[in-house]
Amino acid sequence: MRRRPDAARPARAASELDRAAELTRAGQRDAAEAAYRHVLSRAPDSFRANHALALLRLERGDAEQALAFAERAVALAPSNPGALLNLGAALRSLGRLDRSIAATLRARALAPQIAETHYNLGNTLDERAGEQPRPSAEVEHAYRCALALRPTYLKALYQLAQTLIRSHELAEALGWLDRACALEPHNAALHAARAVVLRQVDRLEAAEASYRRAVVLDPSAAAALFNYGNLRLARADPAGAIAWYDRALDFNPSDAEYHWNRSLALLSAGRFEEGWIEYEWRWRWHGFSTPRRDFEQPLWDGSPLGGRTILLHAEQGLGDTIQFIRYAKPIRAAGGRVVVECQPELARLLAGAPGIDVLVAAGAPLPAFDTHAPLLSLPRLMRTEVASIPAATPYLQSPGGFRLPRPRRFNIGIQWAGNPKHAKDKQRSITPDRFAFLQSLPGVQVYSLQVGWPGDELATQRSTAAIIDLAPQLKDLGDTAAAIMSLDLVVSVDTAVAHLAGALGKPVWTLLAYAADWRWLLGREDTPWYPSMRLFRQPSPGDWDAVMQTVAAHLKARVFRERDHVS
Repeated sequence: MRRRPDAARPARAASELDRAAELTRAGQRDAAEAAYRHVLSRAPDSFRANHALALLRLERGDAEQALAFAERAVALAPSNPGALLNLGAALRSLGRLDRSIAATLRARALAPQIAETHYNLGNTLDERAGEQPRPSAEVEHAYRCALALRPTYLKALYQLAQTLIRSHELAEALGWLDRACALEPHNAALHAARAVVLRQVDRLEAAEASYRRAVVLDPSAAAALFNYGNLRLARADPAGAIAWYDRALDFNPSDAEYHWNRSLALLSAGRFEEGWIEYEWRWRWHGFSTPRRDFEQPLWDGSPLGGRTILLHAEQGLGDTIQFIRYAKPIRAAGGRVVVECQPELARLLAGAPGIDVLVAAGAPLPAFDTHAPLLSLPRLMRTEVASIPAATPYLQSPGGFRLPRPRRFNIGIQWAGNPKHAKDKQRSITPDRFAFLQSLPGVQVYSLQVGWPGDELATQRSTAAIIDLAPQLKDLGDTAAAIMSLDLVVSVDTAVAHLAGALGKPVWTLLAYAADWRWLLGREDTPWYPSMRLFRQPSPGDWDAVMQTVAAHLKARVFRERDHVS
């Protein structure tokens, strides 16, 4: 008897499915997909074909088609955890995170022994949390569950490490990355990630070794090349940093952050002409601290102003405004009418600054103007080189009217901390007990110029009990300027107070981290920005002890010299 055609279909479909699976295993994705689609053309309810096509479409980034196949597969087999995982993955790719989590939770409930159910859940929960600085405990728990089931699950190792980094659990994160690198020693991305953490825990030599390993394994890994440049800059090697940034830019020539960091290295090395040009990339970098100002009026191009009005607007921190407001005077002298918009804390201080015709505190209405420029673009527009910095001081004046409580023969103002939100505050700030030795010097009175929360540290440390806190009298930087003018010396870490003392022409000793900010250049004890400033640099990363010992020796010599002169 002749066989009916319909009876042969299941066997033929199974054979075709097996053939498609073989093609998939052989890496012949196009042929495999064609085979699965052929099966569906004859057997649209084939679970295996729908399930496989969902996976293949996900691999190719086609989430819309993947979703259609995954939904059909789940409809055919509602209790299949693999189908639910595919559905969750497709929904996540399309940004439908709540539905993705629901599908993945169903998969986990059906098959908690499958590591992927936990891993995928962690990924989607983390994505739903968005830009929160610290991940939720659920995310971390999901990755730990995945690793408990499969200790060699490389993706879960990496994601758990990244989660711990964001939770500031750097030591444990490093341990997981060590395991990942041991499992896959030829993975450049893992070595680069490990290097990032090593740098964060100040193991700079080990970080350098990891970066070198990463770039040997993958010479085109732009992120690793860039981060290696960052490490060289952190080791006070701007020339080395520039070389690595250049290599990174060969692969990502339009990356604004790469250009921005390269500018910092160029400026640190004293290569101002190139550095100022690269510095303009800050406005294209999404991580820059100051939003770009968009006005109808054009940006100034440095051409003669011929009586036109220019708006100079502050950017970044208070110290930056104090440092670069010096350019108002030469711009006005060259024929411009100068309007300055500054931070409110500086308004009273800058009211009498030379070169300013109109001063506006940020947030107040602006007067009419013809062109504008951000303050830190002025060195480029004025073609500033190290030798041509307009360094005449004082260029700021104190409002006056300040009387020091209990002054003595030699009065010192101190500042030990800057803005805690600054990216490098951990490296540049210290604690007030570092200044305790000043109290024992004969004829010396020490005053704290610290305002805000760091000033509270004085009250908690016995060693600084004799330091007089001026914070209650310092309502703005005009008051701080008046206090500084009453002092004989200011000793400060790299903060706005150091800039203020320098702009006032007052003697100031600035304490710098090993890899100091670009404006202090390299290896100098003086600075072309402020003639009255002396720089005290860490001889090695984190070595504040050596800095304070040097300060103590110089200060004792100065105090005793002053005493002998008086007597």
